[in-house]
Amino acid sequence: MASDEVRVRIIEATLALAAERSLLDVSLADIAARSGVSLVLLRGRYADRIAILTDFAAYIDEQVLSGGEAEAGEPPCERLLDVMMRRFDALAPYRPGLAGIRKAAMRDPLFAATLNHIAVGSQKWMLAAARLEPSGRFAPVRRLARAEALVLVTASVLPTFLADTSPDLPRTMAALDSALQRLDRVANVVTRMESFVDRICDPRPNWRRGTGGPRAEDAPPKSPDGPSGSPKPAGVYTSDEIGYTSWPDSETNAPNTPEDQA
Repeated sequence: MASDEVRVRIIEATLALAAERSLLDVSLADIAARSGVSLVLLRGRYADRIAILTDFAAYIDEQVLSGGEAEAGEPPCERLLDVMMRRFDALAPYRPGLAGIRKAAMRDPLFAATLNHIAVGSQKWMLAAARLEPSGRFAPVRRLARAEALVLVTASVLPTFLADTSPDLPRTMAALDSALQRLDRVANVVTRMESFVDRICDPRPNWRRGTGGPRAEDAPPKSPDGPSGSPKPAGVYTSDEIGYTSWPDSETNAPNTPEDQA
């Protein structure tokens, strides 16, 4: 039996059983029997039911990603709408099982938290497909926050999707578009907050960011040998030496006596 065929049979058996009764009441033996594989073969592929659900999410990810990345020139909301609608299209054959899993999660917070962890991992790939992966400072935190936001969007649209039996999923698309528009408004506020946090958490000194401190262009003009042919004053360094040009304080660093000038 081909490996991919075994994978699909086990996933479909698990979703079918989840549609009939709570997945929490489904045993591994039940899944093996429904899928027509031995427990030895099932154990060779999966450690438990959660591992099967994790692979189911990866299986859906692969179907979505096989459609390619979204067009870079499109607005972010349009890109996300395209990618997430592809995901709902891939999930459509498993609608009864998803309804059963959703019901089981609503009754068991621990199970719900586990599903959330799986969903976050999948949504990170959806961000990649939509060309919306963050970069730069705090990129892992931003990626996690965006993935969690997409999980919430999916959860808000899921009841509409489960009741939407039309092949083109028009009600699902309308609900998803509305949810993404709301998310976009929130994202604009979050982006401004991220920029503010970037500025206050930047470890570089203010003069490196151009927000304060002396700058090279503010230094008074000087000749190579200092004023009136005297030696170059102490305390003047090149930008290569300390990153910017400073100049001596006239009261503390200027020579005061003939001996000092010597």
